[in-house]
Formats: sequence, structure tokens, C-alpha cells
Amino acid sequence: MNTKALKLLLVAAFVCLAMPVTVSAQSPAALPMKGSIPVAQASAIDGVWTISTLGKRIRIEGGRAYALDPWTHALFWQIQPDMVVLTNFRRLEPGAWLADDLPLTGSARMKLASDGNIDVSVKGALVKVKYRLIKQTVDDQGWFAQELSSTDFSSDTAFAGTSRRMQEPVETWQVYVKQVWCTGSGVGFVKDATGNISVNASRAGDSGRTVTTKRKKVNAECKKKFKKQSYRYGSDSPGMLVLTGTREQIANYTINYSFEWWYGRKGKKSRTDRKRYKRPGVLKEGLEVSERKDYTWKIDGGAAPDFYLRVRFRRTK
Repeated sequence: MNTKALKLLLVAAFVCLAMPVTVSAQSPAALPMKGSIPVAQASAIDGVWTISTLGKRIRIEGGRAYALDPWTHALFWQIQPDMVVLTNFRRLEPGAWLADDLPLTGSARMKLASDGNIDVSVKGALVKVKYRLIKQTVDDQGWFAQELSSTDFSSDTAFAGTSRRMQEPVETWQVYVKQVWCTGSGVGFVKDATGNISVNASRAGDSGRTVTTKRKKVNAECKKKFKKQSYRYGSDSPGMLVLTGTREQIANYTINYSFEWWYGRKGKKSRTDRKRYKRPGVLKEGLEVSERKDYTWKIDGGAAPDFYLRVRFRRTK
């Protein structure tokens, strides 16, 4: 292999920090754990931040930053929670720091932006990488506000225009009822259960933003040896809720289900049950693209059979 081709191969592997990759064989990265790096002086930016190009969280704390979420670096190395990724923080002036980026083996210049996030530029061994740290929480909001008010933001526009990858990525999620079934005591007295289910989502801190779907009809036979009824969805299916937003916005969604249903033929014995998933763990913790997590909603039928709905959360982008 000639020198030029080898250099291109090394650059390609190095740039893979900017994208999460799933591979079958990975080894832990050769990075120190947070307990092995002494805690230094605290700073105004101590807190939890999300790496814009990865959607992964780190915590800045006492002169170093360590991973809260796992991710893959340069195809083969697994960065694990509590591994230190930035160290030796030095404050240069209000709103500006210098640190050592251990995975990229380079010096990271960090500049506080007017929107409260941090622009980062790393001159690595082979390439220069830019990304943003998106603020989630800071340890001392008063100190952070003071740092923000003392910062010169004249370079914001120039930095933001250099690369689209610096913008925080937008995630897309689907929420829908995947399966229903009916079983329990009293199965010999009713044949089946049917209902219309509707769902909406509201997002905290977003002026009451609400996303609503149309109603979807579901049905299941009530048997002791029950069979789960599964449903398929297209991109425009009425029963499927689609959520979009940044990592922070997705984490703040609350999902509300309303289910009007009845045994056998619809009549006077119909009832309405509701289920609320207030900022559920799956949305707060996040998933990789194409991953999913199911929640089972059990509706107690009393002397009659119980009705079950399997609610699926799936990240598509």
C-alpha cells in the first residue's frame, strides 16, 4: 500500500468519532477511569453535556470530563461510562477553555456560545474535528449565568457556519400499539373485546406543544389460551404517533393514551381507560436508531377478562 493510500485510510478511521457505529467485535478504549484522575478546580461549565455529533452525554466535573453513555470510537474502540474523554481543563478567559481530548489525542479549544452551548474545535493527530457540547444541566446555574454574561460572542456566527455537523441532531421516534390480547377470569362469558384507541403527546417547556393521532380500532378474542393480535403500520397509519426533536426535546415528551372499549357488541357496557407515560425512561435514556422498547398496559376487567395492550417506542432516525 502506498503512503497516500495509507494516510487516507488512517484519516477515515480517525474521523469515525463523529458517527456512532455498531460492530460485532469491539475492545474497551485505553482511557483512564474517572476515579484515577484527581478532581481539580470546579468550573462554571461543570455539568452534563451532549456531544452534538454523537448524541452521547458526558459530564464535566472538576477539571475533567467522563462518559455517561457508551459509544464506539474509530470503529473498534468502545468508550464506556466513567471513562475520561477530556482532561486538564484550563480557563483562558471568560467563556473560553482549553482541554486535552484523549480519544482524538489533541488539544480541544472550547468556546461558550450565546445559546448556552459550547463550540469545540480539536486539532487531532491527523485531522481537525469540530462539534458542539449541548447543555443539559449545569451544577451551578448562577455561576454559569455569570460566565455567560461575561463572554464575548463576536465569533459565534463564523463558527456556526463552518459545518452542519455542529448542529444538534434531530431524532425521530414512533409510538404505537403493536399488540393486544384478552385473557383472565370470565373468558367463557365473553367472546372478544374491541375498542378505539387515541394517543397524543405533549412536550414540557415547549408552550404546550401537542402531537395527536387519529383513533385506531383494535380487537382481540378473549381466551384462556390467548393469541396476541399484532398490527402493522405504514408511515401515515392513523394509530402511529411520530415524535421529532433533539435529544433534550425527546426526553421531555409525555405520552397520553385514551381507550374506549367494550366486550362483545358495543352497547351500554363500554368503558374508557387512560394511560399516561410521563417522560418515560426509554425517551429519557434514548435508544440507538432501529432499536425499540415495549411497555405492557394491563386493564383490569374485574370479574371479566383483562385486556392488554403492548405499547412500542421505536427510534427510526
